[in-house]
Amino acid sequence: MIYNTSITVWKPQEDGRRVSWKRYVFSPARLEATEGATAAADGDQSARTATLYMPHPIGAKLSRKDKVMPGVCGSAAPPSQALTVQTVAALRIGRNVHHYELTLA
Repeated sequence: MIYNTSITVWKPQEDGRRVSWKRYVFSPARLEATEGATAAADGDQSARTATLYMPHPIGAKLSRKDKVMPGVCGSAAPPSQALTVQTVAALRIGRNVHHYELTLA
């Protein structure tokens, strides 16, 4: 698999009711985005999703609810168009983890 990009990740840091964000930049990564819409009775709903592939052990550092943007982004908080990690799955070859596949929405 060819990893062709860097990503910026914001991890939520919860302190009681207050949430702040810690920003990280990871490389290498592969992000395959899907754009589109799903028809609904009250109008089209966004179907923007992505699959993120990251080599082991870098992918193990991400978890659900993290926010992700392709490239290097310098903002302290995630922008509104950032995608949220929904699932994290380790893919193995034999007994060893080869890479991680993350679903973003």
